[in-house]
Amino acid sequence: MRSSVDASVIISCFNQAHYLGSAIESSLAQSYSNREIIVVDDGSIDGSAKVAESYDGVRLISQRNRGIAGARNAGLEESRGRYLVFLDADDTLLPTAVEKAVQCCQAPDVVKVHWPLWGVNEQGRKTGRLIPQGTLPEGDLRPTLVREGPLTTATPPTSGNAWTRPVLEK
Repeated sequence: MRSSVDASVIISCFNQAHYLGSAIESSLAQSYSNREIIVVDDGSIDGSAKVAESYDGVRLISQRNRGIAGARNAGLEESRGRYLVFLDADDTLLPTAVEKAVQCCQAPDVVKVHWPLWGVNEQGRKTGRLIPQGTLPEGDLRPTLVREGPLTTATPPTSGNAWTRPVLEK
């Protein structure tokens, strides 16, 4: 049986040691404390694992390179949270991201929540660009997705989503 951790932040990393610290620090700084942080080092040769090991409260999974899907699946398999956020190593979370995602996922019919990402420059400063651009759809998207297909609605990149475990395990 899984422990009572509510949320898992799974950071996938392949040769992104120079970004990884910021991703970990944003995960550790979450206002929601009933969470775990897992870094999946996907065969990096740049010291990414050493960066992850330098932080208390972070569990490291090291594996040979299996690609981004393999890294995310390894994190899912080892995670214990009821709600999951997959964070790319070159992204960061706002301090209340996990808290707000967990609140939204409390409804029994919610399987995913999403939010836009702010584009940033090399110095980490916001550029004013939102990803994706435009308004994200809200509500029950099933009828639209069944009728028109999965590519007909705007969705953010991976780091702009939180999922419930049951939908991912299916």
